[in-house]
Order: sequence, then C-alpha cells, then structure tokens
Amino acid sequence: MGMESVYKLSVILNMVDQLTAPMGRASQNLGSRLSGLQSGFGMAALAGGGMTAAGVGITNGMMKIAVPPSRPRMPWQSLSRWESQT
Repeated sequence: MGMESVYKLSVILNMVDQLTAPMGRASQNLGSRLSGLQSGFGMAALAGGGMTAAGVGITNGMMKIAVPPSRPRMPWQSLSRWESQT
C-alpha cells in the first residue's frame, strides 16, 4: 500500500470520525434527559394519586354532611349498622 493510499484512507476515516462523534454525545445527552423526564412523570403520577385520595376524602365528608338522616339515602351510600334495611 502506497503512502498516497494511506493518506486518502486517513482522510476518509477522519471525516467519518468527525461526523459520528456528535452522534455519540447526543445519545449520551438523550439518555440523561430521558431519565430526567421519566422521574418527573413519576412524581406527577404520585402527586395525582395524592390529590385523588384527598378528593375522595373530601367528597365522602361532604356527602355525610349534605345528606341528613331524614332524607332517603342514595343506592351508593352505605347504611350504618344501627339503620335497618327496608
């Protein structure tokens, strides 16, 4: 192999190295960004679960206040143990 062939090969390899180097850095950055997004979505789901639980508690509390004992209960409301079923 002549020196001219070695030079041409080194030029081509250098061009390939310069083109592919940014792709390696981009894949590393993408991996770190995706893990950050994944943890962010996990926290959002956890917060949503907490808000749902709080909403259920508030709704149950308001239903006990809003429906006095003289009114008939709705089918989804449970009877207390001292009330008889009709």
